[in-house]
Amino acid sequence: MDKSVVIILFTLVARLTSGDPAPHLEKHELQLTQEEKDAALAKHNEYRRKEGASNMVELVWSEKLEAAAQEHANKCVKAHSTDLQKHYKESKGESLSFDPIHLGMERGYPFVESIDKWYGEKKHFGYNQKGAASCRGVVDGEGCGHFQQIVWAYTYEVGCARAVCPKDVIAVGHQGTMDVCQYRPAGLYRYPPYLKGEACTECDSEYHKNPIDDNVKFPLRTGCCDGLCCMKQEKDVESKSATIFGSAAWIVQLMAAVCCLVM
Repeated sequence: MDKSVVIILFTLVARLTSGDPAPHLEKHELQLTQEEKDAALAKHNEYRRKEGASNMVELVWSEKLEAAAQEHANKCVKAHSTDLQKHYKESKGESLSFDPIHLGMERGYPFVESIDKWYGEKKHFGYNQKGAASCRGVVDGEGCGHFQQIVWAYTYEVGCARAVCPKDVIAVGHQGTMDVCQYRPAGLYRYPPYLKGEACTECDSEYHKNPIDDNVKFPLRTGCCDGLCCMKQEKDVESKSATIFGSAAWIVQLMAAVCCLVM
């Protein structure tokens, strides 16, 4: 084999095994696919469901929050948004994640891994002697705020986005991804994030009044969708109406048949 070919092959193998940065990509928006959005929403609700809460609300996807998250991600700034309350009367939460892009990772790590990382902060979550929510065993700057936001019972909307950032912005020597999820409303980290108990048994609880947003009324989720409080009333009403209408039509048909027999 030609010596130059051997050198080229050796260099390529070295790049693949050493985690060298991916080929240069300019900073750009990297819109999540519908599949990635569905997976992100499902992952959030999966974690909310497993907490064993009696008043946990089902999250739904918000295109408005997604657009705001994309706008912030595109800035590639390792800091939270400065206008989280823009266009909203109530509070809005935000979680950020930054990861390097290695060779062969055109879209970066799967987006749901950012959600896994945020939920992983549960190991630091606990309650102090006064019963207030707090972070414990915090090391290397880790906290538990992201976890609390994911499982904040009042939160009912989420929207997420990703952008590719230039080399050295996210990680030295690498390009990287900036993942952003915004939530409505935000969690309040001194308060217990939810009520423990049998799923959906307190969907109409006063606990739905978010202590951050005293002047904002939130619609109650009195339905139950696979263990999470949801807005199912209209569907239930439509279903009941259809059933009643169907029964009435059947009675009319039966009466007409009886009349024919009598005649």
